[in-house]
Amino acid sequence: MFTALNKSYVRNIALSMLCLISQPAMSDVSPLKLTEDDVIKLVQSQSLNYQEIENRNLTSEFTYQALNGSYRLNLNFDYSLEKDKTESVSTFAIPDSDKTKKTLILNKRFYTGTATTFEYTNVDYDSNTANYAQNYYTLGLEQNIYPYIFSNSEMQVLKAAKTEVERTRLQTDIDLLDNTKDVLALYWRVQASQKSVQENEDLLKKYGRLVANVKSKKANSYASAGEVEQALAEYETRKQTWLEDRNTLLTNLQQLKTALNIPTEQQIELTTPQNTVKPLPAKFQGDVKALRRYKVQQLKTESAVASFESTSMKDHPKVSVYGKYTGQGLDPSQSESFNEMKDDPKDKYIVGVKLDYFFGDDLNKAEKQLRRATQEVELARFARAEGDLKLQIENTRQKLENAYANVETTQNVVKYRTEAVKQLNVTYFQGRTDISFLIDAFNKKIQAEVAAINALGNYTTTLLEYENLVR
Repeated sequence: MFTALNKSYVRNIALSMLCLISQPAMSDVSPLKLTEDDVIKLVQSQSLNYQEIENRNLTSEFTYQALNGSYRLNLNFDYSLEKDKTESVSTFAIPDSDKTKKTLILNKRFYTGTATTFEYTNVDYDSNTANYAQNYYTLGLEQNIYPYIFSNSEMQVLKAAKTEVERTRLQTDIDLLDNTKDVLALYWRVQASQKSVQENEDLLKKYGRLVANVKSKKANSYASAGEVEQALAEYETRKQTWLEDRNTLLTNLQQLKTALNIPTEQQIELTTPQNTVKPLPAKFQGDVKALRRYKVQQLKTESAVASFESTSMKDHPKVSVYGKYTGQGLDPSQSESFNEMKDDPKDKYIVGVKLDYFFGDDLNKAEKQLRRATQEVELARFARAEGDLKLQIENTRQKLENAYANVETTQNVVKYRTEAVKQLNVTYFQGRTDISFLIDAFNKKIQAEVAAINALGNYTTTLLEYENLVR
């Protein structure tokens, strides 16, 4: 039996184990340090949105390959064994025959509107009444005459699909950089939020000391009317702002983790940005028609024109000429039958003309109207593409220059606000400055610090936008 001491000892061990189990495991994972370059690398390596944009090429590539697949060399092989014990109508006899048949067929279509066929067949027949072996081959050729010599609908569809592959590749490159710019803008929002939290934490401590000093002045009857209340009100206001900034920071951090496909539990540590900025690039002086965005619109227009032409020819009759040649060998011996087919075949020739036409094709009429409208829209866009792109480059350039100038301006404001706080802090404690001026200086310094971060982030993202535009 357990003594009271033993029971107490066991109970203490159980409680200790329970405490250890209930405590969360300490994470061995160190915080993920992120710089601007790190963000760009992570976007390109693991961002789901980035991967989704990259995969857009697969859709257009599949469409093109599916259409182009009809021009591949096609092979078909058929082997059959037939056992026949049905009664004869004329003799009421049961022939009890075995027939083995092997057929090899090769088909190939060409972009010229030509279709070729090669067929080889071997038949081995064995029964109680007759035995023979048959070998024959057939060469077939078909050539589309109309409307191929004017416009081949299939070729126009294939051309449109191939053009879409080229356009999608260019558009994907543009969209990937735009996605990188968007994530980078989110990174700078986190930087600004973090700076605001840090500055408010520091200012909250200063306001705490200020409240203590003002209360001391009041105890000694040196404080002005309402001075303590002003300090206390500003302290509480700053605490509220700090809490709001923390929530904003957490929200922005979670959005950044989602954009970069980083686990929620992973801690992130942002590297303090440098005040140095990249220099302004030279103004674009090249040919707008060589830029990717212009080429994208050009390819979209070509695709729309080809799609309309393919549809407009569908309601025309299709006229083709064709010819077939068959060589045959027939003999009781399999080898003799094959040699006869090869050396002295019993041949057959066929030539002909085919006409295909569909009546009352309302579906094609509706498609034709849609393709015509799409073509007109893309032609209109292409007509103004050069002018629109030039204007967009000029506007973005002006936006970039303003952002660059704003970086220097905001950094100067931070310098001046910092110096103003130092001087007003001294004169206030000397009794030569009202507390409201000191509070205002504190608040404006924080605003300047955050504005400087935002200006730096705005210039960085605008620079990426401009570079993406003039490629």
